[in-house]
Amino acid sequence: MVSRQIHEEEQEVEQLKSEITGLSERLASLETSLARKHGTQCNYDKTIAETEGAYNKIMQSSVTLLGVLKREAKVLESEHQLI
Repeated sequence: MVSRQIHEEEQEVEQLKSEITGLSERLASLETSLARKHGTQCNYDKTIAETEGAYNKIMQSSVTLLGVLKREAKVLESEHQLI
């Protein structure tokens, strides 16, 4: 009776050890995957920020250019009226 209980508990201990090993490996794999994905996300965030900065510069340049063109158009229009 006790011998059988010992055997059953030893089997359960081995099964639990096997599960712990499997779970530890899975945990390590997930941690590695998460670290890679966090790195990728940081790179994406950096790229997005750089792209937004470049876009904002383009927009500022466009507004400035539009202002210059309007001013020049007025000058040309007034010169044309003088002729």
